[in-house]
Amino acid sequence: MKKVNIPSYAIAGFAIVLVCLCGLIKGAPESGNGILIVFICGVVLAMLLFFSWKSIRVVERGTQDETRKKPKSKGRARDEKDNEFMQRRLEIYSESLSVLRRKARNGAIYAGFAMVISFVLWGYGTINEYVFGLFVILSAGYGIWCLATLYINSDKPEARNLAKKLSIETIRDKIEETETIIWKNEQRSSDTLKIMSDSGEDGAVCDSGKVILETDRLFLREMSMNDYDALYSVLADPAIMQHYPYKFDETRVCGWIEKNIGRYEKDGFGLWAVCLKDTGEMIGDCGLTLQDIDGKVLPEIGYHISGKYQNMGYASEAAAAVRDWAFSNTEFAALYSYCRSTNTPSIKTAQAIGMSYDREYNDEDGALVRVSKISRTEAGRLTAYEDRR
Repeated sequence: MKKVNIPSYAIAGFAIVLVCLCGLIKGAPESGNGILIVFICGVVLAMLLFFSWKSIRVVERGTQDETRKKPKSKGRARDEKDNEFMQRRLEIYSESLSVLRRKARNGAIYAGFAMVISFVLWGYGTINEYVFGLFVILSAGYGIWCLATLYINSDKPEARNLAKKLSIETIRDKIEETETIIWKNEQRSSDTLKIMSDSGEDGAVCDSGKVILETDRLFLREMSMNDYDALYSVLADPAIMQHYPYKFDETRVCGWIEKNIGRYEKDGFGLWAVCLKDTGEMIGDCGLTLQDIDGKVLPEIGYHISGKYQNMGYASEAAAAVRDWAFSNTEFAALYSYCRSTNTPSIKTAQAIGMSYDREYNDEDGALVRVSKISRTEAGRLTAYEDRR
């Protein structure tokens, strides 16, 4: 026997139908016009009744997978098997979300029709003011409930934050949770990004520092004081650092390197030297750091590329690799990038790796700062899309 779950907005629809029909029968005059109006209203209410009935969601066979315990992965073959199971679950959730949105949208439309009919009936004197008031209150409440359901289950960040504040678990949350599991499985079994370990055969170390990861054209390694000249040419370039709050001199460049060396030991990450694979030349830095962003310590992807190598895609290539590394090697739920709102190149680089606008605020100097963000789930969808291409 199938388990039946009647949503509260379906119950509200039934209540509106019953109350309004009772009001019509009690308040309808015996004139022909009154009977016609009652008939028209009855048709509209029948549509509302039909919607409410269709809103009853039957728990189909596939949804029982939700309570099934996810097996532990043992190697790549098991990961792929797990992902097949998780993909089926994702399809079920996605279909449920689509149906829910459609029904909530239709419910709001039907509630609007009901409101119009109530004004027509009241204008013709078919119902008295008490029945009219009750009709309006119930229809408006029903419509608002449907709109709230539609909003809470939308993709807007504000709606998802509101749901979290109200402790409302939505289908969107289940979709993100499932996508995150799929993303982690794919990352564990993926060979697209070469991650260098600290020891063993993969513990690659070049002449200047330990290599962390590689891309098609670049490799990112830990900095050392040997990188001073190359880094100075980047950070002391007024054109590159024009949006930075201060200028870099010899002392600050040395401090920059020392700070990142300390980050490697403390956090396990920092800004790494970006080097060309062909020549080994350091052309800038890129990596993951913890930054104070609008009063909160958040993980940020930072990047600075030499002027003669800009507009070649190196910044976005390095930043995308750091994005994937961060989600594979840390537990951060989201990554950020921030810069002054006038720094268009930096904003475009953030957008190129899938980040989107998060918020703006004024820094200590009063300058407007733009914050971009990408969640673990969004990164997973982006990577899956890039793999399909």
